[in-house]
Amino acid sequence: MKFAIEGFGQQKLLDHGLDHRDAIFLRWFADFQQTEQMIALIQDGITFYWLKHSYIAEQIPIIGLKSEIGVRHYLGRLVDAGVLHRVTKAATEGRGSRAYYSIDAVVWREITEKVDHRLGQDAGRDQRPDEDGGKHDRRPTQDGARNDHRLGQDAGRDQRPDEDGGKHDRRPTQDGA
Repeated sequence: MKFAIEGFGQQKLLDHGLDHRDAIFLRWFADFQQTEQMIALIQDGITFYWLKHSYIAEQIPIIGLKSEIGVRHYLGRLVDAGVLHRVTKAATEGRGSRAYYSIDAVVWREITEKVDHRLGQDAGRDQRPDEDGGKHDRRPTQDGARNDHRLGQDAGRDQRPDEDGGKHDRRPTQDGA
């Protein structure tokens, strides 16, 4: 099974009764919060964000919600499931109300957890077996070279043999040659 969907652990999404549409919405909501363009309300130390239902339908039509009522029902389902929290406040214009939402902190922590328990402490490392059957840490190092212990000091260098059978360092030099 693919581990991550929209940056969330697929199994954790399933554990919370969420699907691909929910993953798309939650990613959009989290990304939109980071733009600092949302109207926020802080209540009991929790930040809630105003979500205009028609804007959601306009911004992420792929989730299939075409009307404000459909979006309202959808968000209500996420509130009922404990994924979102909602606070309703009277609109500042004097008519109607605004619904502010926050993603549940426990749910967020669980679905964004990066640890793959099958790998234990090696989570995040490329654990594909090599030709020799060993598993090696292939995470990039600070200089961008691959950390492949089989190559030792030559990691990051092109190790293909030349026509004459020798191996040469083909990394570009300072002058680009």
